[in-house]
Amino acid sequence: MLPDLFNLRVERLRGEVDPEDSHGNPVIDWSVPLRKIIDGCWIGRPSGLEISEGRQTVITDTWWWGPEDADVLETDRIRDVELDVTYEVSGPVFFERDPTGLLQHKTCQLREVRG
Repeated sequence: MLPDLFNLRVERLRGEVDPEDSHGNPVIDWSVPLRKIIDGCWIGRPSGLEISEGRQTVITDTWWWGPEDADVLETDRIRDVELDVTYEVSGPVFFERDPTGLLQHKTCQLREVRG
């Protein structure tokens, strides 16, 4: 159970996995993603700035925390419903428990690239 500050609603987007590319990586079709609302979440707000080929590219790396039973995979995307910002899950999804065992949740790193 997460504390009250975890009151954000997100939308989990899951693309259809097509056959692998020539390097063995899965190819994900995002044209019609499966959508699922997940309540009781929180998204951090740190960001970074990167200059790319003479233009400004903004890369936002942040963290998502959600309920322990949230169906989120490392190939999914997470959309902050309130801000209408979509992030890619950029690593594994972890289940965490604090030392007391009272705070249990899932967490993963997110990345948004604009520019």
